[in-house]
Amino acid sequence: MRIGIVDDQAEDRRLLRTEMSRCLENDGLEPAEYCDYNSGESLTAEYQEGMFDLLFLDICMDGSSGIETALAIRKIDARVRIIFVTTSNDYAAESYQAKASYYLLKPHTFAQFHDMFMDLINPVTAPAAENSLTLSDGSRIAYNDITFTEYYNHYIYFHLRSTQEVRRIYMSQREIEDLLCSRLEFASCSRGIIVNFDRISRFSDTVLYLQDGSSVPISRRRLHSIKDAYAQYMYLS
Repeated sequence: MRIGIVDDQAEDRRLLRTEMSRCLENDGLEPAEYCDYNSGESLTAEYQEGMFDLLFLDICMDGSSGIETALAIRKIDARVRIIFVTTSNDYAAESYQAKASYYLLKPHTFAQFHDMFMDLINPVTAPAAENSLTLSDGSRIAYNDITFTEYYNHYIYFHLRSTQEVRRIYMSQREIEDLLCSRLEFASCSRGIIVNFDRISRFSDTVLYLQDGSSVPISRRRLHSIKDAYAQYMYLS
């Protein structure tokens, strides 16, 4: 197994190597081969498809950021598993477009790192979840077709990705929260509005910008919980 580590801090690169080696040794697995880079530019200058199985990228680096580096790598290699490493979850929405496997916050415990790392090298296929929502009128809407929902005057308005239409169903906000917010990809970002994390383009402190060009507000008291939930979803998806 070949693993690339890109970070402009030598000590952080050393720590990642130590953690991975400890995981492999503790679980009786073969040692990995590591390649270190102190910048995104040094990686992209020599990168070839299939060069690594895993690629750890620090987001905040001098020169090209980890996200910029990942986007460049994705043009060459669609299969390498990318793990973003950062001290902040503020970049979670931006990192989504690079199709990262994990979003690793630091500092973290060894137990947290071990669980993440072993999931990456020993992927387990979970049973497929029900992929659509059954509504009160008997109709169904695919979860991945929902961009966001909003409640107004006893109706839920579903903003749909595939048709770019808005569908109205008579139901309460509590009912739709029970149906959607039990799933990791949905969260209530402000009163009466539930957003699909898979449809987020970027964050600001007051607004979620969505991939279809629309936007929804974030209430101030929910900002940190939304960012934490989004980072957790990125970590697990």
